[in-house]
Amino acid sequence: MDFDTLYQAMTQSYQDSTGYPVNPDSDLGIRMQVLAGELLNCYGELEQVQLQMFPQTATGSWLDLHGQARGLTRTQEQKASGVVTFYRTDAAPSDYTIPLGTVVGSSQGSNASWVTTQEAVLPQGSRSVDVPVECTAAGSQGNVLVGRVDTIISTLPGISYVTNTDDILGGSLAEDDESFRKKILDTFLDLATGVNLTGLEQEAMQVAGMHSAKGVYQGAGLAVIYVASYDRTGTATLVSQVQQRLNAVRPLGYNLVSGAAENVTLNLSVRLYPNGAQSSSDLIAQAQEFLRNAIYGLGIGESFNPYVLGGQLCTSLDGVEGVEFLSPAGRQTPQEDQIYTPGTISVTVTGS
Repeated sequence: MDFDTLYQAMTQSYQDSTGYPVNPDSDLGIRMQVLAGELLNCYGELEQVQLQMFPQTATGSWLDLHGQARGLTRTQEQKASGVVTFYRTDAAPSDYTIPLGTVVGSSQGSNASWVTTQEAVLPQGSRSVDVPVECTAAGSQGNVLVGRVDTIISTLPGISYVTNTDDILGGSLAEDDESFRKKILDTFLDLATGVNLTGLEQEAMQVAGMHSAKGVYQGAGLAVIYVASYDRTGTATLVSQVQQRLNAVRPLGYNLVSGAAENVTLNLSVRLYPNGAQSSSDLIAQAQEFLRNAIYGLGIGESFNPYVLGGQLCTSLDGVEGVEFLSPAGRQTPQEDQIYTPGTISVTVTGS
């Protein structure tokens, strides 16, 4: 429906009823044009209402309401967190304070920065001190490998350099519409009634910090709900919290058990075919982080598909026109109680 169609329909109806045409410059013609514009707005609102009525086409806050009706909420954005170590080249002659809010960064292909979340002291006679940090922004860009944090951005007298001796992980964006829509639609395909695995998985996903939940029947009267966090750590706490929720909904005569998914290390060997837009070292660093985040994004029992991931890698990284997975060369599928976790990710660039 458009303005001209509405206006022409109105003027034609008037002419059919009165026998007189409508002059567009007359008072009546102008009134009809204004009315046609308002009707067009109404049609637009009706179209939006029709789209937002159904989870297949709803977006934004409307999709959130559909999720709430099914007992689901979006996974919220999270900032990557970890620990960095500040060093001196020699023993400290006195105590040195690392203030809360000290900012550090990376010179190795990451635009992210991290800030200390508590004050720390490098004591006299020591050469290093560990300090917890979190990324200044939510998202996967804050997830970095060992040794990537190497720049002190804040002024920090008496400190020579900084690094991270463990990976900094846990950063993710809020769940997008398409991912959340799939969760909602899945609840209609497998209705959560009685002791239903989908319903139990939904119950487990309500626990803060949960990344994936997978229900498995283990015989008559027993179901196990396997759980995992995004970075595959802190699972014991999740298991305990999920068990409490399962106990609250457990039907009489049925045993519901929460358990930690088994982490299965997935090693990758990948070859990139560049187009010359970036240096090889930058491409390797960015590809490693992309692949690492992709593996962390997999759920319990979810397959690793190099064919799909290769296309996503080419689209996401400037300067890559082709990707070859040397190992594994094909689709990898874990058992239903297992989840992949990134291991060694080897990336080479042709011509480098």
